[in-house]
Amino acid sequence: MIKTYIKGIFNTLSEKEKEIANFILNNSEEILNCTISEFAKKAKTSDSTVYRFIRKIGFLGYHDFKLSLVKELSSEVPDSVSNDLPEELVSVINKNIHLIDETLSIIDYKKLMETVDKISIADRLFFVGVGSSAFICDYASKKFNVLGKTAIYYSDLHTFNSLIPIINEDDLVIFISHTGVTKDVVSLAKAVHDYNVTTISISSGIESDLAKNTDILLSTSFAKDDSKIEFLSSRMSEFMVIEILINSYYNKIERNSPKELEKILSKINAKRFL
Repeated sequence: MIKTYIKGIFNTLSEKEKEIANFILNNSEEILNCTISEFAKKAKTSDSTVYRFIRKIGFLGYHDFKLSLVKELSSEVPDSVSNDLPEELVSVINKNIHLIDETLSIIDYKKLMETVDKISIADRLFFVGVGSSAFICDYASKKFNVLGKTAIYYSDLHTFNSLIPIINEDDLVIFISHTGVTKDVVSLAKAVHDYNVTTISISSGIESDLAKNTDILLSTSFAKDDSKIEFLSSRMSEFMVIEILINSYYNKIERNSPKELEKILSKINAKRFL
């Protein structure tokens, strides 16, 4: 999807490219009736700059770009929730629904299954993330531990940094960062990569430094958050990818090792009140 891809590479663009990107994101329907010269004039740039940007995002030319944009806009659906609920409540629900739908539209199933296979054979899983992503890392590590897979998460990145020398090629490190440009997380990804350890990134930053320094990128939908406080909805797409990985791993155990799954479930049930 054009707009999803542009959001994913936005932080890697030059200032001039960001102006063109913002124009596409905010004026998609208007562009359909514009020639490339009219587009350039409205975006306050030149024809050649627009053309280079169109080529950069993977299109042969402006006509090819507009055809794809028409298809994308025609497939967009209106807000899923519209009733007598307060506007701010409806807005939150619709935002999350949109992020989930968009993530499903861009997720690479092959990479997803490859990641599940790597999780299955890994001795240990290490999760790395800060800020709102820390919540997802903590959740993921607990769920995989429940399923019998040793999973480790440290909220203190300095502690994780000290563990890098003992991480080996039989381990798997999963980095979670919505933008893929968080300096400390990227630095750790580069450091782990030097130890020949398999790494996964879950991020909307398609061309980000994090994506470039991990073996597999599981792309997510970009969520613009203008608030000064990061809410969970800004990380909903990463959370959904983690949920898919956990459920896919569960299904893999159920198919390949049903007796092992029975043992796991019996231990869980033993801790519950009747």
